[in-house]
Order: sequence, then C-alpha cells, then structure tokens
Amino acid sequence: MLQLVDFIGTILSFIGAICIVKKQWYGYVIWCFSNVCWVYLAISIEAWGQAFTFGILYIVVNVWGIYEWRFKKPKNPTKFIIDNNNKFDRIKIFENNKEVVWSDQNAEI
Repeated sequence: MLQLVDFIGTILSFIGAICIVKKQWYGYVIWCFSNVCWVYLAISIEAWGQAFTFGILYIVVNVWGIYEWRFKKPKNPTKFIIDNNNKFDRIKIFENNKEVVWSDQNAEI
C-alpha cells in the first residue's frame, strides 16, 4: 500500500510541476493532493517533521499560489494607448510604467 501511495504522490508532484511550468494555476491544486500522499507516507513512518512540512507548510504555500494566480490583480497591469494622430493607428504598450513597444494596429504583439 505504501508503495502505491508513494507512486501516486510522485506522479502527482511531477504533473503539478509541469502545470506550474506551463503557467496553469491548477498545478497548485494537484500539488495539494500530492502533499496528502506525502503526509500519509510520513505519518506511516513516524516522520513528524516531514508530515508537518507537507501537511501544513506546503499546503499553505499552495493555497497562497492559487490565490496569487487566480484572484489577485496585478499591481502594474499592461496599458495600451492608441495613437490616432498619426497616419496609421498605432498602439503604445506599457508594462510597469515603462514603454515597451509601438505597434501597428494590425501587427501581432
């Protein structure tokens, strides 16, 4: 039974990491489920420090990550300014209050 839980925890951890790399917020949710596996294993071998780490600390960090990615608005969102004074409509793009690029309206950004 412990080997199966170990295998499931490993697979879930790996899938969660791939989701985070791909900037998918649900990677944190997957990590929460993998942490349940790690807590079960740690309690089974009486590794209380590891059980605390995965059961409390990592789950708190994962919930924080879900909040940051899903619900918190960015402080300095990207701003678009359309310049109609020129012959061609252009878009001025700012990130963090710094000009990034001017682009023709039909150009890919």
